[in-house]
Amino acid sequence: TAGFRSAPQQSSYMENPLSSAYEISLISPAIWALQMHFCFVALQLCLCYNIAKQTFLQIPKYHEAPDMINNKHKDRLFSYIFGREENKKWTLSLYNAVNHSFYTNPEDIQITTMSDVLYMGMKNDISFILANIVSIYEQQSTFNPNMPLREFMYAARLYDKYIHDHELNIYGTELISLPVPKLMVFYNGTDEMDNMLLELKDAFEPGAEPDIAVKVRMLNINYGRNRKLMESCRPLFEYSWLIDRIREHKKEIQIEEAVDRALNEIPWEFEIRQFLL
Repeated sequence: TAGFRSAPQQSSYMENPLSSAYEISLISPAIWALQMHFCFVALQLCLCYNIAKQTFLQIPKYHEAPDMINNKHKDRLFSYIFGREENKKWTLSLYNAVNHSFYTNPEDIQITTMSDVLYMGMKNDISFILANIVSIYEQQSTFNPNMPLREFMYAARLYDKYIHDHELNIYGTELISLPVPKLMVFYNGTDEMDNMLLELKDAFEPGAEPDIAVKVRMLNINYGRNRKLMESCRPLFEYSWLIDRIREHKKEIQIEEAVDRALNEIPWEFEIRQFLL
């Protein structure tokens, strides 16, 4: 009896192959979709892992590159104080102090600082246009005799953008008008350095007469140096004081702690205190 009852079930199955195929055809797309979903998730995880890995490798580690970290906090702070749109009044103060001018409207400043994202790895500290002068400011914690070449390259990129933005025709018969370049380096390293003029001609062999001339003024902005400049630009004096305090604390503690301690010591009357804390 058991064998007789099982036969019709088997026969029924064999006699309706289309029904079975139909059921499988309904299940297969669902399984395929599920498999594709898992594959997509796995691909996303792989991509995220690779991106995270690359990002992590590009982040400097305090225990592996202490000199780079020690130097970077100075130029980043300099750019943070003097190169931001919301701090144009401090940018103007620095400009007036350097050029012995008396401009009063910060909104006349057009910030033109290059981003490494837009300029394929090339990034300068601060650049801006005011009164038909394009100022390129670089902060250096180590003396670099190649700054004339670097700032020449920055200037070329900035002029290229200026020409494009103003739709100037450099192939025409009329002379186009350009803002005057003023190139500066603000030095606050530990080596004893005086104010000096750096020139691109020094990079060429002695006796050469190059047709390109680039001059860069370098000012020592360490705490206690260039007092008249500091008196003319209060934010620069405060920045110099802060870097000096970080440097002193760094002799005894790690750079992260030194920065935190120095920030907590900023006098209440300092203009930069409210901005940094």
